Amino acid sequence: MCGIAGYFNTEPMDPSCISSKLNSMIDSIEHRGPDGRGVKIFSTGGLGHARLAIIDLENGAQPLSAKRYNITLTFNGEIYNYRQLRKSLIEKGCCFATDSDSEVILHLYGLEGIAGFRYLRGMFAFAIHDKEKGKVVLVRDPLGIKPLFFKLNHQAIIFSSEVKGILAADSTSKLNKQGLHYLLNFRYIPDQMTLFDGISQLAPGEVLEWEIQRGSSSSRLLSMQEDDVPVESTLACIQESVEAHLVSDVPVGAYLSGGIDSSLIVSMASKHLPTPMDTFTLDVGDDKRELSNAVEGSKLLGVRHHAFSAPLHYADLVDKVLWHCELPKVNALQSWLMAKGVSSELKVVLSGLGGDELFLGYNLHKLMAVYEKSTLSLPEKANMLMGRLITSINQLCFGSIPFGYAERIGKILIQSHTPHKVYGLLRNVWDTGVLRQMIYGPAMCDESLESAYSLIGFHWDNNKTPLENARLFEFNQKMVNDLLWNEDRMSMAHGVEVRVPFVDKKLVAHVSRFSTDALMPKGEKKGYMRQAITGALPMPILTRPKSGFQLDAAHLFEIFLRDAIIKQLDSGVFQRYELFNEEFVKTILSAPVSKRHIWHYFMLFLMYQTHRWISLFDVKVH
Repeated sequence: MCGIAGYFNTEPMDPSCISSKLNSMIDSIEHRGPDGRGVKIFSTGGLGHARLAIIDLENGAQPLSAKRYNITLTFNGEIYNYRQLRKSLIEKGCCFATDSDSEVILHLYGLEGIAGFRYLRGMFAFAIHDKEKGKVVLVRDPLGIKPLFFKLNHQAIIFSSEVKGILAADSTSKLNKQGLHYLLNFRYIPDQMTLFDGISQLAPGEVLEWEIQRGSSSSRLLSMQEDDVPVESTLACIQESVEAHLVSDVPVGAYLSGGIDSSLIVSMASKHLPTPMDTFTLDVGDDKRELSNAVEGSKLLGVRHHAFSAPLHYADLVDKVLWHCELPKVNALQSWLMAKGVSSELKVVLSGLGGDELFLGYNLHKLMAVYEKSTLSLPEKANMLMGRLITSINQLCFGSIPFGYAERIGKILIQSHTPHKVYGLLRNVWDTGVLRQMIYGPAMCDESLESAYSLIGFHWDNNKTPLENARLFEFNQKMVNDLLWNEDRMSMAHGVEVRVPFVDKKLVAHVSRFSTDALMPKGEKKGYMRQAITGALPMPILTRPKSGFQLDAAHLFEIFLRDAIIKQLDSGVFQRYELFNEEFVKTILSAPVSKRHIWHYFMLFLMYQTHRWISLFDVKVH
């Protein structure tokens, strides 16, 4: 796991200029790879690399070249089947100079071009300079585990594992208001957009080819088709994925929560390790049972457990987390603290991330299933009348606080025959003209901003059921652009590699063959998974209900956020940028503290961070 960067121009450049740009880019992301760095200079640009040494510790330095093909690679990630691929390539006559997984990529490309990437199993983002063909090739793994950002025009292309690497080469940055609008609705930015205008990220599985001489680009998607998926049990598929994710030349630990996903991974991984596995838990979240459940689970699983405590004050952490995340986030602090604790012990940990998305484990999935089988079948007029009644009662009782629970229930009933809007409301998407006027300041009250509901609708397939659509949106959008983004940034901020066995192309291909009804028998969250893994976990863990790992919003508001927002109001920052409506903020501040206001507190938290983000990255707003 590493950080990569590159800069290329259509015209030859002074080598010292190229070197200066590349070294500045690597300086900005060196936290991703504290074990080494390297640059490779060409006539029109170069590649850079910051290394976190996990495989072939002695000889795996990058950028790595293959003279036979006249190509050079800078690579971030892990290829879990590299040993099998290496053996096959040797049989075809390839000669290897290292034992690294990165060299396998070079030979695959040299022999088959882009088509060779279909064999890769892992998490990856990489760039190849193909001198013979005069082009640069950027690639991101099909499940979107690793990030790769780029900025291009007809004269140049700049790319990096993080946006700050691009800013180190081209310091101009402007707020992307459409991205901010999506962020305030989804709490992440869907698709390939970023908060920086003109900077995008590669889509999962995207291959972008940039022709150096012409400055033109084209892109295609890698196939996710897994032709040789064996017909075997789901339990065996999970076991095989966990085993594959253990390939490493350094020790591997695991995050351990109180739930079944991380517990299953720990149980399976431990069988392949010579000594008790190191596991890690953070004492934070809105579920007070999280730590005690994890401790109990660690004893049942026979592992060496480490628990960390969250700090009482967040003020000193927010800017650090924001700098690494590169956009405001609600639940990044926990991941930051976990990775920080792990970094003093290990470089690599496994995570249960993706289990809920794959096997339908969220309340959202259950609610969509209930909606699909009941509310959707009721008369539209009856739902609308009931929704309007609830909305009116809410207005009478809680008129000063917009978008409360009752109002959201009313809106869901009113929109009951528009499934993508129901999904959005269940995910707290609030985008209406009335609420824009209440929440936004003059700079964001822009009618040209695309609706958040329209984006959901664009990805909604009317030939699929609401639950199937919700499942896909959660997997392709929220998991990739929220959870995986967050996990990558917070772990790499501390030089820690997090691996996600549930987000594996073979396992995903296996599970995708099951219908939502099969995965949720009788509407039970993770019902199929619990049946499939019976016997693989002790019953106290297997029957334990899911617990949360998000911040207690009311507690955050009381100990940090209220005072921080008041200081921003007093400093005039709201008036300076005109992004948010001060009256909305003051309404929330004046209301009694309540757990019912979780959405409102998180909105204030995003607003606070947006102002800090503008300052940290010197972003132009107007």
